[in-house]
Amino acid sequence: MSAIIYKPTRSASQSGTAATQKWVLSFVHNGTRKIEPVMGWTSTKDTMQEVMLKFNSQEEAEAYAKQHNIEYQLIPNQKHKMILRSYASNFK
Repeated sequence: MSAIIYKPTRSASQSGTAATQKWVLSFVHNGTRKIEPVMGWTSTKDTMQEVMLKFNSQEEAEAYAKQHNIEYQLIPNQKHKMILRSYASNFK
């Protein structure tokens, strides 16, 4: 069982950052998918891919993964650079 620990970015359609404050531990898909013959839906027996655990800090997420012997990959938090521009700079 392996997981990814990351801090989510904000949605492209939203300007707020409320959903980007917590660190997330999500499990990686480890099974094969198959197509159901009757309905044509894709299914899998691996239900852990749907689990997303949220933590207040990166250290808490790493401690949880170590405590439960979960292999994890840490994706570091990338700072967002905000470039301030004025409306007049569109016409330079």
